[in-house]
Amino acid sequence: MQWSICDVLCLLEKKEYVNLCEKRLCKLDGKDFYLNSFEYCVFSTTNICQKLSYALHSMGFVCDDVLAPFVSHLASVKGFNEQLQELNTIPWTNTTLLALVKRPDASRVLRLYGKGINGFEFALHDPHLSKCVGKLIYAEHLQIRNLISYNIFCTAPKECIKRLFCM
Repeated sequence: MQWSICDVLCLLEKKEYVNLCEKRLCKLDGKDFYLNSFEYCVFSTTNICQKLSYALHSMGFVCDDVLAPFVSHLASVKGFNEQLQELNTIPWTNTTLLALVKRPDASRVLRLYGKGINGFEFALHDPHLSKCVGKLIYAEHLQIRNLISYNIFCTAPKECIKRLFCM
């Protein structure tokens, strides 16, 4: 059974995100390929890619994990750059941060900006997230000044800053 936009939207609505990773036989550029919904929908609208971006990142994945290089290249060549960018943009929420902080490359992924803020900066609004990120910073011997902008650090709640420093 081939992917359809209706199938994808139905799975998104039901929050059955893991089923979006299923490979199905689809036509792409006149040839048959097995594609997951992320690969299929990168050739759709930015609105759908935005919804898929949340599902993708809340499972702890980034685009490189689910998009085959040839699909990314083809999308770029065919003019679907906005969709690729939307799928790559991390919508920082408590759910996405908690999923992405578990990755082995979490310190790299949390440095990525989504909607003007990175994961380290986003974590400073919540004491629990600050503690999770603080443990990562301590374990990897990272410098906070290289991760969090001064303005965001100064406006963060004191409880969150204490948690960030594991106090």
